[in-house]
Amino acid sequence: MDRFTAFEGNLAADPELKEFEDGNASVRFRLLNNPTRTDRRTGEVIKETPVGQSCIARDPFARTIAANAKKGTRLLVWGALKAREYTDRDGNRRTAEYLDVKAVGESWRFLKSSPQATETPAPSEEAASPWPEAAQPGSGFAG
Repeated sequence: MDRFTAFEGNLAADPELKEFEDGNASVRFRLLNNPTRTDRRTGEVIKETPVGQSCIARDPFARTIAANAKKGTRLLVWGALKAREYTDRDGNRRTAEYLDVKAVGESWRFLKSSPQATETPAPSEEAASPWPEAAQPGSGFAG
């Protein structure tokens, strides 16, 4: 049974795209998160141990991530935790964990909102009606 989880972090390096002969692609990348917490008694911000997560995404995300995300981009990913075994250069058996990405998005956690961005300009009094003259509401037009 797969273990699904979400992870948010900044790309440690540019994603590495790999294209296959059958036309499919995958992309490898590593996300880093530097968690902090605030001490309730002192109000001091305490930096905790950085956490990293290796990720692999396949199409349809692979090419999109490779084309749009660069080192430092903050992403939010969701997927299945997987493990693969391999032999290192010294002949030792190793296990590498990675997140098999099923969904990805850009994180908006640290975006700042501004009143200007949310205000809607007042409509112009002389704005043209979107309705053709014969189809004005209340005209009985049933076109």
